[in-house]
Formats: sequence, structure tokens, C-alpha cells
Amino acid sequence: MLFRIFTRGLIDCKKPIVALVNGNAVGIGVTMLPHCEAVYASDAATFNMPFIKLGIPPECCSSYMLPKIMGNAKVVEF
Repeated sequence: MLFRIFTRGLIDCKKPIVALVNGNAVGIGVTMLPHCEAVYASDAATFNMPFIKLGIPPECCSSYMLPKIMGNAKVVEF
């Protein structure tokens, strides 16, 4: 229930959301980024989506949004 409220808040937010990544972004730390208007990542930033390895589906509409933003070829690198 709380996750649904969090995701709906990202989608319905009226103010711009800006993300700054300076380290490890894992799981929801990656899947919420497509909902941001701007994402800035430092040279130290890493992105990891271990959903398939854990046998769970990705959240936050990321399986739809990431290929739209990055393209299929780049998304399969995760």
C-alpha cells in the first residue's frame, strides 16, 4: 500500500522532481528516475536493477518507461 502511494506521488507530482545520483542506485533508486524531470549523475554513480536475478518484477512502470527513454538496446544492458 505504501509503495502504491509513493509511486502515485511520483506520477502525479505537480512540481518538477530533480534527482542527483552520487553513488549506487539500486532497484527503486533506478526505477523512479524516469519520473523525474531532470537526473544528474556524478562519475561515481552506478545503476543496478537486480529484479530478474531475484525473480521479481520491476516496479514504478520502469519496464514500460525505460525502453521509451533509453531504447531497447541500452535497457537490456541492465
